[in-house]
Amino acid sequence: MNIKVTHKHNFADRVDKLCQAKYEDKTYYVVALNKGRIAVLNAELVPLCLFDPEDITEIQSISIHPCSPFFVVVGNDTVCTYNLDGKLIEKNRDNIVDVRHSFDGKLLWCIKRNNSKEFTIEIREADNFTRVLAKKVCENELYDSEFSLGLLPESNKVYLLLVAGQDGSLIGFAEFENENITFTYPESLNIGSEPVTPIWGENEHEFLLQQYTTGIFKYEYPSCKLLQEYYFPEETEYIGCSHVYLNKEEAIIQREEQFWLLNLNTMKEEGSCYIEGHEPKETKYFYPLLADDTSMMTDIYYLERFGNDLIGFAGIKDNYSIFLLQDCGKENVK
Repeated sequence: MNIKVTHKHNFADRVDKLCQAKYEDKTYYVVALNKGRIAVLNAELVPLCLFDPEDITEIQSISIHPCSPFFVVVGNDTVCTYNLDGKLIEKNRDNIVDVRHSFDGKLLWCIKRNNSKEFTIEIREADNFTRVLAKKVCENELYDSEFSLGLLPESNKVYLLLVAGQDGSLIGFAEFENENITFTYPESLNIGSEPVTPIWGENEHEFLLQQYTTGIFKYEYPSCKLLQEYYFPEETEYIGCSHVYLNKEEAIIQREEQFWLLNLNTMKEEGSCYIEGHEPKETKYFYPLLADDTSMMTDIYYLERFGNDLIGFAGIKDNYSIFLLQDCGKENVK
């Protein structure tokens, strides 16, 4: 299957993080580059501004407000708020390591690293960063892990992925209700201690979750009941972690440095998935020093879905790009 690219923009630096919002029928993307720069792009991925956030050299997290034209950047114990022109609105010192605005734009979820054994889930008012609505101190069960926040279908809930290298990973669900935060680890999602980021498509009542080297599993939401299973082939040497819903019936999954189509009804592979301009080539094409390596790979390293928009990152060395496929249904497939 071949999928067409509708818009593309090239960068000299690697693209690391991305968030999206729509205001007054206009789409905006905020992109974090690996050398500490921020780019704001329009719906056609044309840069509107490119700048270095103040006092932040290593960007840990970005989040754009879903209802108002500003975004938050976190890094180096600093939290900065900018408008879409790159103008600094507010700067605070804090040990926050990850942030995420709720779908309704009322809450800003924050993760604070207290030490290697504890972290704090904190909820602030999205339009007033200094106002803390609730907080909960949690034990870091994996010791000195990294954190990744993500949204669940409800505005008062998020998931939190804890990743600790050889110690594996854990995924928990946090809920804000009656001014209190509850945080639990769903047992069905943490078998084997290797869950990867869950993904949703158009159906909010189910999601896909990779158990890192094992396979990809479909769960009912919010019960987290296991519905169907897909196991990676035993001979697989490389397992990727970039998977997205293509449409209601198919997902794109990553393994062996390439992408494949997964039928969501049968949970079976349906063949290769090629994205225009990023078709697989022999490894030696990308890495000339590996002249004898004839295995196939693509330069795409990340995919994410926002509503009907599918966006990806590609590139190696000093030639990177961000590309977009809009309306991820059958009409985008050749």
